[in-house]
Amino acid sequence: MPEENQTDLSMIVGALKTRDHNPTVYRCPNGHAYIIGECGRPYTVSKCNQCNATKGGQGHQATAGNTTDDGQDRSKTGHILGLADQRPLVAIPERSMSPSVCAIIRMMTHMSMLLGAKQNPQVSTFLTFN
Repeated sequence: MPEENQTDLSMIVGALKTRDHNPTVYRCPNGHAYIIGECGRPYTVSKCNQCNATKGGQGHQATAGNTTDDGQDRSKTGHILGLADQRPLVAIPERSMSPSVCAIIRMMTHMSMLLGAKQNPQVSTFLTFN
């Protein structure tokens, strides 16, 4: 699932980057992104805001399990929406698709699922809801 939009992270890093500051995106042991400013190397240890895992490092060495983010999309393939009450009302771009392309693909996916469930009601018995 795209927990963070790579485009958003790139924009944030770009906005923070100056001649004297080289912000770098890191991932905690559970894959949550965080940004280290100034020289871009870890100097202090803290806890991840999302999972409470140890993040950062000391003496410019990352703590075990913390890695530099290479900017690659790690979202799984398939129909991934996340929790409905946490999704924005407007379509946001995912991967390298524009918002309108994302909205059209989502609409077609939902229409296909609706049509499939309508034509084969027994399929819905195999669905699990978390």
